[in-house]
Amino acid sequence: MPPNSANSFDNLISEYDDGWKPSFLNHREPMPVELLEGNTGVSPSGNQSTANHCQAIDAFLVERGLIKPYEKRFLADLITIDIERSWMAWNRWLPTRHTDANPDQVMMVFDFLPTMEAYIELLGDVSPKAGYWNDIAESEYAARHEWGDSIGVEHYRRKFGLELRCDMAKSTHHVRIGWRSRHEGVADTQSFPLRGRLTIGRRRSCDPIDQRLFEFLDGQRLVVAERTENNISREQLWVQLLNPKLAAICNTGNSPMEFSKNLLPSNKKTLAEFPFTIEIDGKKLFFG
Repeated sequence: MPPNSANSFDNLISEYDDGWKPSFLNHREPMPVELLEGNTGVSPSGNQSTANHCQAIDAFLVERGLIKPYEKRFLADLITIDIERSWMAWNRWLPTRHTDANPDQVMMVFDFLPTMEAYIELLGDVSPKAGYWNDIAESEYAARHEWGDSIGVEHYRRKFGLELRCDMAKSTHHVRIGWRSRHEGVADTQSFPLRGRLTIGRRRSCDPIDQRLFEFLDGQRLVVAERTENNISREQLWVQLLNPKLAAICNTGNSPMEFSKNLLPSNKKTLAEFPFTIEIDGKKLFFG
């Protein structure tokens, strides 16, 4: 039978929290097989699919006799647990040395980590405007700063129209980027916080006319060359922050790229510990 008191909801929340124990915690592989196969937590069947976190929560509630529609504030508490536990587990098992895991496997798992979008259907909301969505957003924001890719509050404002009450913009987890041009002999002149995924390449035709080189666009793109520099593509590479110590790099250009004194072939990914450097046509980017 569905719970009919706040105490019953609290008991279910505690049960869900206590039961969320990833099955791979007793293993010591750099990248556990269970995680790659999509089992990141505990549901009534014993495993939780990373591809659809809301199904696992739904199954947990159905097994315990709850009938839809669920009380949304109660659901928000379960979602918060799922987000925090998932990102914590990710950080625990993410290798800290780039020799420990296949970067394609790491990115596959990273792409399955839960974000707010995964739960909109479960809550039955057209858009995340209700008050409890702010609580979910702030939990996700804090978890990703502590264990993940340190996205900014502007992400939630731009994508969901939510104004977060917390801001970790000065978090020590942020990574700073500096640059130097070999041709111009200019030492580190600018630096930026790295949040989420950063795409690096030459200027696009749709970019603002007054946009200068080595400036962020929307906090997600760094322009390092003019449109006439055809040896650099519009999306020469991307750098994805994975946690405060590690990033993934993908060379999306047509030619090898120098990465920390090694060559990264075209259309290949690698993992990099901070600090590291990337050289693009004589321009050096320093991450660290």
